[in-house]
Amino acid sequence: MKVFNTLLACASAGLTDQRGDNGVSMDMAPDVDGEFLRPYHPDFNLDLVANDRPEQPNMQFVFHNKLPKSGSTTMKYIAKLLSKQNDFTMDYRAPCIFMDGCAHNPDDGVGGEKNLVAAVAQAREEAGGKYFLMKHQYMVNFTKFDYDQPTMINIVRDPVTRFASKYYFQRYGFMDMGSDARKGESRHVWMGTADEVDQTLDECVERRSDECIEQVQVMVRYFCGTAPECSMKSETMGKFGLKNDWNAVARAAEIARYNIINNYHAIGLLENFDKTLELFEKMMPTFFKGAKDAYYSDYVQTKKSKSKTSVKKGYSNSTREFLLDGPLRYEWDLYQLIKSIFNKRLSVYGLDFVYV
Repeated sequence: MKVFNTLLACASAGLTDQRGDNGVSMDMAPDVDGEFLRPYHPDFNLDLVANDRPEQPNMQFVFHNKLPKSGSTTMKYIAKLLSKQNDFTMDYRAPCIFMDGCAHNPDDGVGGEKNLVAAVAQAREEAGGKYFLMKHQYMVNFTKFDYDQPTMINIVRDPVTRFASKYYFQRYGFMDMGSDARKGESRHVWMGTADEVDQTLDECVERRSDECIEQVQVMVRYFCGTAPECSMKSETMGKFGLKNDWNAVARAAEIARYNIINNYHAIGLLENFDKTLELFEKMMPTFFKGAKDAYYSDYVQTKKSKSKTSVKKGYSNSTREFLLDGPLRYEWDLYQLIKSIFNKRLSVYGLDFVYV
């Protein structure tokens, strides 16, 4: 806990969100043993974080440790076009560097470090020049391995819409995946029963299913990183895996906040993708020059249409409220922080738009 206490002492990331004076409501939080840790909300001076034009930390190496269901497939095709135009190597990696034994190898997968750093070092040596990496990956401190830290970037999405997309993607997959009836049936990510395939998100919440209550805290984990303090699961097994330790989630969220402020060069919003690309071009022109034109190219738009979730169903306002007040309250807290920094950056760079 020494690392966590140090980070917590340094963190200054609390924000008042749009639903109350003291941050995200905790009234509907799941029951936990002992005292519950609320989101950390010290005085936060946004101007000190975002009221400048920071230099790109690493001009040769950019890493988009992409979040699931947050526009990363579209970004892959944009980067593929830009790699030719802007002369960089685009390296799109699977979650596992080595498939054999990945699930039981702590050095591999989305939470591994050593295999990733070694693979990047080899790839960059072979390619030479500028290098852009995309991978589902918890934040990694490359300097632990005496290697240059990349310029870290990401794109986030409203936590409820992201979870809803994931919820139906696990059932039905992409538009061009599998049969019309069950496009995602053979995907390894589906852990429910045949009877639950047609269960709507509203029904999942109404039934208080583990699938909707004990969901993975995606933003918290990806921005917290690979440290032991970022592990948020209890020892209690539920239907969809280990249940959350909500006190651990609260602690991991503080580290995630610190990293968002101190260790990420730019984080965009899927809900305002055009301005995200414009901001990335301003902040990283040698990689993202022409990004918006690439996005609207026939090539990317065709690929984008095929990567949409096959079946999407809406959800009620009560479902959204429950998720934001309960299982997704820490995700919402981080999203509000990122959105505030994003809006400030748009203003600084003269990209006049505020996403509310």
